[in-house]
Amino acid sequence: MLVPSNRLIFWCAATLLPAALLLTLAPHLLWLAALLAAAVCAAGAIDAAQVRGTAVSFALPEVTNFSCGRPGALNVRLAFPAALQGRVVRLALDVPAEAGVADAVLDCRLPAGTEQAHIAWTCCPVRRGTLTVRHAACEVTSGLGLWHRIHRQAVRSALRVYPDLRGEQRKIAPIFVRRASAGAHACRLAGKGREFEKLREYVPGDDLGDIHWKATARRRFPITKVFQAERTQEAYIVLDVSRLSGRLLGDDAQTVLDQYIQTALTLVLAAERLGDRCGLIVFHRMVVRFLPADSGKQHFDACRNALYMLQTEAVAPDFRDLFAFLRARIPKRALMLFLTHIDTPALAEAFLDASRLVLRQHLLVVPLLTAHDAQPLFSTPPPETIDDAFRDLAAHLHWRDLNALERQLRARGVQSSLAPVRKATAVLGAHYLTVKERQLL
Repeated sequence: MLVPSNRLIFWCAATLLPAALLLTLAPHLLWLAALLAAAVCAAGAIDAAQVRGTAVSFALPEVTNFSCGRPGALNVRLAFPAALQGRVVRLALDVPAEAGVADAVLDCRLPAGTEQAHIAWTCCPVRRGTLTVRHAACEVTSGLGLWHRIHRQAVRSALRVYPDLRGEQRKIAPIFVRRASAGAHACRLAGKGREFEKLREYVPGDDLGDIHWKATARRRFPITKVFQAERTQEAYIVLDVSRLSGRLLGDDAQTVLDQYIQTALTLVLAAERLGDRCGLIVFHRMVVRFLPADSGKQHFDACRNALYMLQTEAVAPDFRDLFAFLRARIPKRALMLFLTHIDTPALAEAFLDASRLVLRQHLLVVPLLTAHDAQPLFSTPPPETIDDAFRDLAAHLHWRDLNALERQLRARGVQSSLAPVRKATAVLGAHYLTVKERQLL
């Protein structure tokens, strides 16, 4: 598509208007007016012919990975004819605003001596998910600057924006440093373990419950089973995407679900570091994602791809369906790390009733995560206004209810603790390491 430039409009106004005025005032100078008009038209036609066939072809990668809030680059490969070597062209991409592109339009000089070029388009995405680039355009200015040739091209490139885990990894790193299981030194693990290692002769003081009676009958003297601490355990992260996960955290645009996703991916990395197998379960009124416990880079990529596009569903969670699924699909005893909200009486009652299905089969860890303030009275500076006083009183009542719920969970054998949502990674990481050190599985 040819578009007239401001220079062409100026010269047309500077020549054709005086020619028309000259023709009106002095008809005998018709030849001069025609000569001026013909000169302008000839210059425009010749200049327009020079930019024909000077289109730039775009080639974008099919998929480019980014981290939310971290700058990255979208690599664009250009192919152009020899006539454009060393010329300045204007390039544009139809990129969504969430991609955080500083300059959607770039003026760049094409290299001489080659017909290809590479451009790194700087992006800093602000929202996780998949963003699509559908169109690209190039504008070439003619030699005299009278015309702009605009070439549009349909492209297909996906920008995958994953959560940024740097902040969550910094939160959980001190826990690994403080615990005895971290580092390259020997440490004592509580308990005798549950994984069978070998049989040996009975030694006075061995537990009678560890005697292998069939082997004893065959050999006609007591034989004892020896167990070792399990180094590889199974853990599952159970993530809730129901309506309460859409609540905002403070004044920023981050939601509870965003924090859940960052915590889940960080715990998957932590489990791999400890040599365990970690799985993933996503639910609302039904289970919508299930990844069996595994380890390795491919498994982490599968977990990340399953989580980065999750959105909140405007439904209430169905804990009975969830626990029936856990009982049927995960027969081996495993650690269940929950990322959910049960801070309302109805949700807490539903969770307590449904959890009976798996309490004897699995070990549950349910931190009471609060999106709003929940703290005892007089733990903060005195209120300055009556509104602050009522706000502190509401936070105290909320804290009291959550503490009562925590006692109920512990009485059922469920590990729990009260913490803000932003500290979910540190709290679950501490519970996880405690379970592993004490061999509670």
